[in-house]
Amino acid sequence: MQRGIKHNWAYISLTAALVVAVILLSETPPEMLIPFGEKQDAARFPYAVINDARSQHFDAEGKLSYEFVASTLSHFRLDLNRVSEGDFTSLEAPQLTLYTDDKPWYVTADKGELSERGTLLTLWPNVRIWQEENPDEVTELTTSRLEIRPQDKMIATEAEVNITSPMGKVEAQGMSVDLDNKRIQLRNRVRGHHEPINETATP
Repeated sequence: MQRGIKHNWAYISLTAALVVAVILLSETPPEMLIPFGEKQDAARFPYAVINDARSQHFDAEGKLSYEFVASTLSHFRLDLNRVSEGDFTSLEAPQLTLYTDDKPWYVTADKGELSERGTLLTLWPNVRIWQEENPDEVTELTTSRLEIRPQDKMIATEAEVNITSPMGKVEAQGMSVDLDNKRIQLRNRVRGHHEPINETATP
């Protein structure tokens, strides 16, 4: 009989301890969930997660500047109590449309990251940028990593780039582009192949 009472008290004590532990964990900051001896790393715990994100951004004149789509946005804060310069947002399957005076430019990649308070977008891998004059005339750029400042329409990379257009093909190591002013700078190891120009003979 005495042994049965001891077993009952042991069971009750264990149950009470588990209940207290659950309450403590539910009311304690995230560092309680980190293994003993490790410091809290904000990059491991998203502050917020958004699925099927879509947004439109306008310039100072109210014109549509760019559109942004991603399957998942995971926002990370270095300080959970306030916004800081080091905060960033991790992206899955990002898609960007940049509007200029000409036809829009489309951008896709497997992953990405927004930083510097949302002004810098870094994309990788399988980055693709293209513009369609018509279905038969497409200018396309591919690279492994790219930085974009959507508000300024500025693009840059140190990686190898491949550009194809109706005029031919170009390969280079590193590039910067100003879409608004239609300026492109290819930095190193530039190699190109131009398509021949068809001239119609006059009778």
